[in-house]
Amino acid sequence: MEENKTNMTDLDAEKAKKTELLNELDKLMFNTTEEENVETKVQNTVEEVVETKTVEVKEETKVQETSKGPEKKAESVEQNNSRISYFWGKLLDLYGWNYLKYVLTFATATLGAPWGKCLQLKYELGHTVLGGKKLRFDADGSELFVEQFKWNFLTGITFGIYGLWVPIKKKKWIVSHIGFEDEKIDPSKSYFTGTMLRLLGINLLCLLVILISFGLLFPVAECIKLRWLAKNTVINGHRVIFEGKALKLYGKYIKWALLMVVTFGIYGFWVPLRKLEWEVENTALLN
Repeated sequence: MEENKTNMTDLDAEKAKKTELLNELDKLMFNTTEEENVETKVQNTVEEVVETKTVEVKEETKVQETSKGPEKKAESVEQNNSRISYFWGKLLDLYGWNYLKYVLTFATATLGAPWGKCLQLKYELGHTVLGGKKLRFDADGSELFVEQFKWNFLTGITFGIYGLWVPIKKKKWIVSHIGFEDEKIDPSKSYFTGTMLRLLGINLLCLLVILISFGLLFPVAECIKLRWLAKNTVINGHRVIFEGKALKLYGKYIKWALLMVVTFGIYGFWVPLRKLEWEVENTALLN
């Protein structure tokens, strides 16, 4: 009996030890799980903070780009518009106003020439878009008549010498009355900077180019003259440039000549209009 009691005691002691060991293992497992959970929570928190900051930075960048975007877009649009130039007049209208100019000139013994010239300019400039802006001419025939009378008087009393200045004076007067449709025309902002001697020099140079080439370099001479005229023209504070190339003008003349041959000369009526369209399309504004 005593041996049985001893064995039972030993068994109970072993069970107790086993129970303690199991409890300790459970505690260790619980602590390990807790540590893993804490690490996971910390990692998740860090990731959330990083994601939040990244989103904030992206949003700030988008806001900055959005605020700068319209300005850059407006600058780009303005630069593109400064290159948009065209003439939208019609053939019959163009011939009609030119015909009226000649009628007023010859029917009045040249007294009505200033009115005819102003009517023609009003039509041509009123149907011209330069650098994305529609042009207008605000002078009338009576103003040009006074200027023409003054120039003729000075030419007379100087025995024709002042006549050398008349073309440049007329060009300066015309440009001073050109402006944009939506802006007030200011003579101090619309002006021509060319001089009589330079105009005379350009005319002589163009004539020399044409004579030496027996007329073959006529498009070259035209582009030289147009480039000089544009370079010295300022409209409402915007300087004008001409970008036409003589080689392209050669191509235009060849095409127009072929069309005239095919149509037995009929297309010749359209050539002045096409020439004017080409000149305007190759003219732009400098900001």
